[in-house]
Amino acid sequence: GTFGVSLMDLGVGAIVYCDAVSLSSKSRSKRRHRTVYAEAIRKTLPLWALGTIRAVLVIALNYQNPIEEYGKHWNFFFTLGLIPPSLAFLEQLGSWHIVYPVVMVVHQACFLGYLKLQDYVLFGERT
Repeated sequence: GTFGVSLMDLGVGAIVYCDAVSLSSKSRSKRRHRTVYAEAIRKTLPLWALGTIRAVLVIALNYQNPIEEYGKHWNFFFTLGLIPPSLAFLEQLGSWHIVYPVVMVVHQACFLGYLKLQDYVLFGERT
């Protein structure tokens, strides 16, 4: 199997970047935790609905679904639906928000590289 970067990956990166820029431009000082999370969840409900509809239709119509791309039941809409809640979480970290992505990158590098999980993730048997 091969893996790399596609035009869709560029689009996902652009969406994540635009969400992050829009978050940084908002005033965060007066927003309460519950309000931030409620807004993030409300914002993602259409994406979760589209993702669920897509997953059900793919299964019902027996449509080709490459497991290597997102897995058996995951899809792009679910990925996009995780972005606003993740950004809301980072927003609550205040000035520590930069530490979280660094920790995630180190965590992923350790699990994939040091523990040799990359071969399993990329080439493991799918059921």
